[in-house]
Amino acid sequence: MSLIEITKDCYLYHSKNTEMIALVSSIFFDESKNKRYLEFYDLDFIEELKKRYRFLHEILNELNNNGMSLLELLFNKKEADNKVTDFPINDFANLDEYEKYLLDMDAESFFYTFFAEYIDRNIINGALGNLHKLSELYEEKTYITKSFIGLKTFIDNREIFIRDFFSCARDLQGAEFDNGVKYVESIFDAERQRFEKSLKKDVPLEVSQQIMGKTFHNRGPYKKFIFMPSVFSPYKAIRFFYDYQILIYSVGKSEFTNADAINKLKAISDESRLKIIETLKKNGPMIGKNLANSLNIANSTLSHHIEQLSAAGFLNEERVKNSKYYSINTNSLDGLIEYLNELLKK
Repeated sequence: MSLIEITKDCYLYHSKNTEMIALVSSIFFDESKNKRYLEFYDLDFIEELKKRYRFLHEILNELNNNGMSLLELLFNKKEADNKVTDFPINDFANLDEYEKYLLDMDAESFFYTFFAEYIDRNIINGALGNLHKLSELYEEKTYITKSFIGLKTFIDNREIFIRDFFSCARDLQGAEFDNGVKYVESIFDAERQRFEKSLKKDVPLEVSQQIMGKTFHNRGPYKKFIFMPSVFSPYKAIRFFYDYQILIYSVGKSEFTNADAINKLKAISDESRLKIIETLKKNGPMIGKNLANSLNIANSTLSHHIEQLSAAGFLNEERVKNSKYYSINTNSLDGLIEYLNELLKK
């Protein structure tokens, strides 16, 4: 574990447990944007792992944020006396302790925390073992899994999911994982200096927005800010927020290729999708219903265009209770513009 207080109530933090959750999630998440694990692990080993843990593979691809939601249970973990330490993350000593903590939780508490406390405890409790109420929960919260059968399978097989996840994590322990951790440790001081420089110019929330390339709808206020570099995260950046904010961001530069440019240009070659980009650029974060009304198109049509733009990396999504806000990923847009500028200047 590495921890530095950059400025008052603003930390740079790295944890082996968090990195391992990110690694398993990245390997089994088919839509992962970051496959840096292939720089450390043999492809044949990874493919064999996916076959060995087929159930885990399919469940993780059903879940919103895949296995990264397990971090909700780490970041929300309290001391035995129900008080948090001054540093808000109360990490586990090792994977065994982490797994035992999850297995010892009652089902209601596990799912309540896993789904970021967006679903009422009583609704979760009523849905456990009741197919009709589980169906009602899914109809209201369709974002939590890709399908109803995926949700039911996850609910019914919580212990299998936890045991498989941590069994897979143990299979991944070794020199390859340690080398990934060492890479983050090797750049930790450089990251500290980078944040010190950024935080002299901007407040932590603005620095967070720059990293994610978006304007946040949920803006706190937050008591503390924690920045976590990760070599294995399946996302370029992902944010968790309570009364403090955690931002996990991927380290290591990804090369922008011709194929990336072609995919992005295809996504905005449609007039409606280009109009979505223009509207969000002008208005900032919007919920789907308001965006559809603004463009005078059906919600189903908007969903199709949103899917295409999200797959190309142009959009960010931020859920606030039952609403999903869409915004422009400025890093992705700027990356395309920069690439085309360089290409056309040659």
